[in-house]
Amino acid sequence: MVGDTVAATNLGLCFRGTYYHVLASYDDGPVSRFGPGAAHLHDLMQYAIACDCTVFDFTIGDEPYKRDWCDEEMTLYDHVSGAGLRGHAIAGAVNAARGAKRAIKQSPVLWPVVLKVRTMVAALRKGTPSVE
Repeated sequence: MVGDTVAATNLGLCFRGTYYHVLASYDDGPVSRFGPGAAHLHDLMQYAIACDCTVFDFTIGDEPYKRDWCDEEMTLYDHVSGAGLRGHAIAGAVNAARGAKRAIKQSPVLWPVVLKVRTMVAALRKGTPSVE
C-alpha cells in the first residue's frame, strides 16, 4: 500500500516447498514510477524463504521480468487427442482453433486488427443494455 493506493498485489500459494506466483497486479498510476512491483516481488521472495520454500515458481506466462529473476525456464505443452470418431473430430477442431489463435497473435498485421475489433465490440456492448 502507498497511502490509500494498492500499489502491488498478488495471489500466491505455498505447497511442498514451492511458492507459486499465480497472479500479480500493479497500479499503473503515479506510484508506478517507484517500482512497486519489484519491491513487492522482493517481499514475496523473503516471505517464501521464511516459509522454507526452496523454489519460487512464476507459473505460466512469458513476461520479460520473469527472465530477470529465473535461472531455469520450463517449456509447457498442451496435448489434445480424441478417442473414437467424435473425439477425433472435436480434438481436430480444438487443435485447429488453437493454431489459428496462435497464428493471429503472432502476426504483426492481424493481431492489431483483432485488438481494434475487440475494442469496438466492447464499446458497442457497453452502450447496449444486457439481456438477462
